[in-house]
Amino acid sequence: MRNSESRLLLGYEQEAARNLTLGLQYYLERLEDHDAYRETLPPGVPPRDELRRLVTVRATWLTVGQNLVWSLFAFYSPTDRDSYVR
Repeated sequence: MRNSESRLLLGYEQEAARNLTLGLQYYLERLEDHDAYRETLPPGVPPRDELRRLVTVRATWLTVGQNLVWSLFAFYSPTDRDSYVR
């Protein structure tokens, strides 16, 4: 059975200029009773972090009479040491 978790998601989006929208999200996940969780792990299994953080940003630009959409999406997780750009 998994330990309880607390989760938080904050987001903000704004039209920065005409036909250009920028968005930002921050996600936080906290594993409750982390010490008890670590005690139940079999030897050699790496434990999860107590806190997990993720940040995403998105830019959307509408062109050609708002018929062509350009989009940039980026994700970064300092706790997972992972990132993605599309």
